[in-house]
Amino acid sequence: MDMQKLEPKARGDWVARAWLGGALAVALALRLVYLTSQSFWYDEGWTSWAIGQSWREMFGALARDNHPPLYFVVLRLWATAFGRGDLALRGFSVLCGLATVASLYAVGCRLWGRAVGGLAALLAAVNPALVMYSQEARMYSLATALVLTATYCLVRILADASGRRRWLGCYAFVMAAALYTHHHTWLAFGAHGLVLLTVAALRRDRLALAACPLVFTLWLPLLPYTLHQASVARTLSWRPHIAVPLMLKDLAGFLTLGDRGQGHALPVASLGGLALAAVGLGLGWLAGKARWALTTLGVATPVGAACVAQTFLPLYTGRYMLYLAPFFCLLAALGAWTLAALLMRGRCLRAMAFVVLSALAGLPMAQALARYYGGQGWLRSDFRAVAAHLEEAARPGDALALVQTAPPLLQYYRGGLSWRAFPDVSMQDYVTDEQEVALKLKAIARPGACIWWVGSDWDLADPQNLVEAQLREHCDYWDERWWQESPRQTPIRVATYVVRDTDFGPLARTPLTADFGPVELTGYDVQRDSKGRLYVALWWSTLVQPEKDYNAFVHLIDQDGAIVAQGDHIPVNPYYPIGQWKSGQTWRDEHTLTPPPGVEVEKLRLRVGLSWGEKGENQLQIVGGPSQGQTYVIVPVSQ
Repeated sequence: MDMQKLEPKARGDWVARAWLGGALAVALALRLVYLTSQSFWYDEGWTSWAIGQSWREMFGALARDNHPPLYFVVLRLWATAFGRGDLALRGFSVLCGLATVASLYAVGCRLWGRAVGGLAALLAAVNPALVMYSQEARMYSLATALVLTATYCLVRILADASGRRRWLGCYAFVMAAALYTHHHTWLAFGAHGLVLLTVAALRRDRLALAACPLVFTLWLPLLPYTLHQASVARTLSWRPHIAVPLMLKDLAGFLTLGDRGQGHALPVASLGGLALAAVGLGLGWLAGKARWALTTLGVATPVGAACVAQTFLPLYTGRYMLYLAPFFCLLAALGAWTLAALLMRGRCLRAMAFVVLSALAGLPMAQALARYYGGQGWLRSDFRAVAAHLEEAARPGDALALVQTAPPLLQYYRGGLSWRAFPDVSMQDYVTDEQEVALKLKAIARPGACIWWVGSDWDLADPQNLVEAQLREHCDYWDERWWQESPRQTPIRVATYVVRDTDFGPLARTPLTADFGPVELTGYDVQRDSKGRLYVALWWSTLVQPEKDYNAFVHLIDQDGAIVAQGDHIPVNPYYPIGQWKSGQTWRDEHTLTPPPGVEVEKLRLRVGLSWGEKGENQLQIVGGPSQGQTYVIVPVSQ
């Protein structure tokens, strides 16, 4: 690999400056459009909450998070000057997005010339993923800018005959900053490491060999912090277990059109950009093998490492790999330039072909942005509207029970009601302790006053539904309201309960013995609200780790065994199926049943068991207890 071919390809003439200025103007305009039109979602609210704490409290909270601290430190300093409003916090990400466009232009020009660098910058300016995360108060835009700036420094180390030590210092500092921003940037550093080690071996370049140890030395102070984060037990994960082929499809859609929350289907509109990127990967070596290898490794190494990791743990999340989006834009630009050169002879024809091919990648991105701005893409939950409703409807003496909603709601709520967060912000991953829930509710409950339960993604934050079960036990259900403008938006539910008494404590349950082999059903309970809905709670104890992801079925049956209503689902949480339960664990599993009007519920019974198969056609047999030999247990509704 002759890295000496990495020579500067562009000079700072007025055409280049005008092109870069135009790309930055487009990028700025797109990132400012509707910047504050949607409220913060949970992660953004957590960002605002974290930087609003004291320095000691902030670092304590971050130690239990899964991200390094640099972004929060920088944003806290930024907020000192500009405040913690939506515009201020998201504005920092906008600046990072502009830095990404400028850095990509510099990298593209250095490697492939003005045409490729200019097109890559323009594609980055309109890339939906880069635009969306430049409008979000999270660390992904900063991590992307740092990785790309480090890549530019790496190019200068390998190409410049003079000033290499200066660029080496810049590279080590910027790359270490990326590692201090997001753990997934280690994959990008791994790609850089392969390049540096190859150059050091082929050219016997001691300076290149020193780059990786220098970065590692600068990162070393973060090692205890990282080990502590890794040691924090997170039994329940919000990441689904998906196969590597589905992960690759999802990543391709994310990098090309910014798809989020749309499943794992590969959008047809993304094929043009992907085809050009494939040409860049396959034929880019014709324009320079050394430069092509550097660009290719920047994409292939992180993707390959992510595939290997995904086979063992559910680590993949599209936004964690946002730093690959600029490399995709660079490859698409390189593919358009290479293909135009191969297809056309003559400068004018080649330029026309280059423009037409560029549109294959750019126009679908622009269309995806139009859908995003038109509200047809992923929408954040409307915590502004919920906060306004609570300020208007709640009365003095009421209280708020915030289930996985405290950080974003408190970004907007200006009322004076007392509140408790479930789980505790940064201190817990999900609600686990029944007694702790009871004590926290008892502290804010006032007889005759209301407790406003505010939940979003409650099945993950409170998978056993302990908070609302306590409220049903000691309060009267009054009303509920939902906020959801689109199916692409996570709904927010606000349920109102009038407090009867404050004797919160252990939840009632009727003992039961039904040994299904790997798990045992040890108790159940039935609650009923004023709308007639039944909430059937089952207590499962794990004897040995199950071999299958069983479903729990709960059938409301009449005297003849006919099903009146049913509630079948994966026990507790779909992200933590029963096949992952560990021996000795006990879980409360709640099922909601809605009997038809006019049915005398007191005369009905419940049929409970475990099943598997696409339609639940297979049922697990009971091996111990009064119902031994059957595949279900029947218990009365009224106890």
